[in-house]
Amino acid sequence: MKLSGSHIWIKNIKEAEELTPYAVTARYPGVDEIVTENEAHQAVNLASIVRQTIKKALADEGMTIEEGSF
Repeated sequence: MKLSGSHIWIKNIKEAEELTPYAVTARYPGVDEIVTENEAHQAVNLASIVRQTIKKALADEGMTIEEGSF
């Protein structure tokens, strides 16, 4: 998918790279270090920001996402 508008949203989710180790840990348990409660809260907050940013970028392009499907 190519979005036609400004790609400023990409800068807003640059920190999403920090979520990659959690995806690896979830897929391959025991491969990574134990996640603290604080790290888990930070990851959930960051994932929420990414979700909201992507939903807005899609809405700006005229696409809608049904609540609960994303």
